[in-house]
Amino acid sequence: MDADTRHQLKQNELAEALGKMRDLTNRETLMWIALIVLVILVYAAYRYRAYAQVSAEAAACQQLRNLTSQVADPAMGDAPLAQLRDLIANVAGSPLEGLARLQLGEGLEARAKHDGGDELFKEAAQQYEAVVKLAAAPASVRAAAAYRLGLVYESLRKFDEARSAYESVKRNPAYAGTPYPDMAAGRLEQLDDFARPVKFLPGVKPLPTTQPTTQATSQPSIQAAPASQPPADHSTGAQKPADTQTP
Repeated sequence: MDADTRHQLKQNELAEALGKMRDLTNRETLMWIALIVLVILVYAAYRYRAYAQVSAEAAACQQLRNLTSQVADPAMGDAPLAQLRDLIANVAGSPLEGLARLQLGEGLEARAKHDGGDELFKEAAQQYEAVVKLAAAPASVRAAAAYRLGLVYESLRKFDEARSAYESVKRNPAYAGTPYPDMAAGRLEQLDDFARPVKFLPGVKPLPTTQPTTQATSQPSIQAAPASQPPADHSTGAQKPADTQTP
């Protein structure tokens, strides 16, 4: 079959196909139209879903940025923590969840140091452990959570657990390139000093405090000396005149 014959046959097939497409009552034409519409709808749904996901992540990032200063301030109370928990529930499974849990743990730490109580430290440790196990979280976020987990264990005086947390940060190759391995190594060098109990020596007994007694001071009365009188003459009973100087 020569080239001209093949070209004519192809033209005839194309013309036949175009003719069938003009006939909307043809079953094959309707199937092609339905397939094209379906592809368009699937693509549009994919694009809309991707746009909605990007918009939701952007809004969550902005909300997390606004909550950063409030979560770190114990004076703001528990309201920022509740908002952060709601945000974590909305972004579960995304990389943003790790960062949100990290901030929640830091907020719990700040309130534990301000108000006291080990329960807040324990809850902070749970948040950090969840971040470390979160595969979707970036390595830098997981490294920060593991390091802060060691700090929380120090506050709870669980020094063996703190040492294990610091060792995991120091030896994990995924955390290389972040500042946390060096920071963990520094804490490991000082951990024995932190674990050693502080002995308080007895001090000097304070002196008793006495109230100064106030006594009324009387001023001695100053009396004028009596004027000197000449001695009396016992023979006559008269006073002897005073000696006079003759000029």
